Amino acid sequence: MNMRISFIIVAASLLYLSLLIWSNWNETSMLIINIELPVVLLVCVLSMTNYLLRSVKWHYYTKLAGAKVPFSDNTKIFLAGLSLTLSPGKFGEVVKAYLLKERHGVEMRKGVLAILAERVTDVIAMAVLLGIGAIGIEFSRGNLTYLTIGDDKSLLSSVLKASILVVLFFLIFVLIVRRNMFLKVLLSRVPARRRKGIKHNDFAKDVQRMFGLKPLLLMSLLSAGSWFMECLGLYLILKALSFKVSLSSAVFIFALSTLAGVISMLPGGIGVAELSMISLLSLSGMERASATAATLVFRALTLWFAVLVGVIAMGVFFRE
Repeated sequence: MNMRISFIIVAASLLYLSLLIWSNWNETSMLIINIELPVVLLVCVLSMTNYLLRSVKWHYYTKLAGAKVPFSDNTKIFLAGLSLTLSPGKFGEVVKAYLLKERHGVEMRKGVLAILAERVTDVIAMAVLLGIGAIGIEFSRGNLTYLTIGDDKSLLSSVLKASILVVLFFLIFVLIVRRNMFLKVLLSRVPARRRKGIKHNDFAKDVQRMFGLKPLLLMSLLSAGSWFMECLGLYLILKALSFKVSLSSAVFIFALSTLAGVISMLPGGIGVAELSMISLLSLSGMERASATAATLVFRALTLWFAVLVGVIAMGVFFRE
């Protein structure tokens, strides 16, 4: 694992170095250096707010699964899980289920279900933010309105339709869960020797509680609010670089580039998320050096800040 993470860090460093050279090293570096410290600190605060709000969601789902864990401990476990944000598809965050089991004796399946519920609500939240961003730009006639595909078909309209489809897909997913069809798929993934030890009725109840319509809607709303903190962070960075941008455009760019990174299944979406954000910022009229500077600073204060917070939380957790 350490070797893999080291490789990811080296690969990311080479990518960022390449982006700096490609975008004009001197100009991009000066733009980054000239961003005022209060802006950097405020973006870090917004990122931390995002993590803490999501820790509330994690606590809610573990409680829903029947795990009686103090909120303070659950918050530490959630934050410790951020240390493995760089794992492909964030699968490394399964460590949270392991920590729950080791510290509080909670069954692994309950923790894993909570993590799965987190991922589902995160995707719904990102689709909602994408749709809100697209609608906001259409109404405010922001920077991205001139983007078109084919015969005057607005890119924003296409994205909005896609966002609606994503939300509908997950609502159908919930209905399938309620019908117990999803349980068979989950159980089929469990090794036969361990499947006998799982009480189907208990497992079914856990899944139905976790993926009920009410928890899904409430936690998707909370998730959208938490990720919106990072949208604000991007907006502040763009403003600090003297780029005239609407908040709707910042929300749209953040959500679309983040989803691109998620779909890629690459560790932390590294490479795909950065290139997507730089491309969208460039298409919205931002110069290459400024777009690269904004992207690198944003990723440093979100993705890499999350890893740092996770490493510190993991150290605190095991020292107790």
